[in-house]
Amino acid sequence: MNNIENKTNQKTNSNPDHNPDHDTAGSNPDHNPNHDTASSKLNHNPSPDTTNRPNTRVLYITQAAIIAALYVVMTYIARLAGLASGAIQVRISEALCTLVLFTPAAVPGMTVGCLLANILTNSVALDIGIGPIATLIGAYIGWRIRKYRYLIPIPTILSNAIIVPIVLIFGYGEEAVYPYLFATVGLGEIIAAGIMGIILMRALLRVPQFRSMVE
Repeated sequence: MNNIENKTNQKTNSNPDHNPDHDTAGSNPDHNPNHDTASSKLNHNPSPDTTNRPNTRVLYITQAAIIAALYVVMTYIARLAGLASGAIQVRISEALCTLVLFTPAAVPGMTVGCLLANILTNSVALDIGIGPIATLIGAYIGWRIRKYRYLIPIPTILSNAIIVPIVLIFGYGEEAVYPYLFATVGLGEIIAAGIMGIILMRALLRVPQFRSMVE
């Protein structure tokens, strides 16, 4: 009998894979082997970091405010050259119309900028009321067709060429006929929104931060 017990003990002791803690875990009816695995997964799954998420509303308002400010400043520059209004005008601030390629905030930014610029440059009431509408129409349609980036200035050119002559005739008492004003205002818009706008757009596309806003 003693020989049998000794042989049993020898087999147990000679097993290198034997783990005495395994017997204890197996004898515990409350032990759940999946609990440790689940806990380890939870410990290795960090909570999402929300501190670096940009506040899109604040960003949108900030971008619109910057664009509006740029529009006002650039309109003042054009006014110093006598080109901000009148039958022959090249309002260089219209070049900002291509910014809709990078952000939709350019739509309200240009609209508010045009409104403020007209107020600050002592424009007539009709120009203050209708001028921003022409800018809004051009910027919004430009944003809608931004997929075709080189066509973005066209809505701005056409909306101003069609609407601004009406303001010049009925608001400023311009005596020139509508077709003439359509041509002169349209030509000024081609220079400002078309040529200068495309130059601005291409320059910004060379900047990685702006290019990433389009991609």
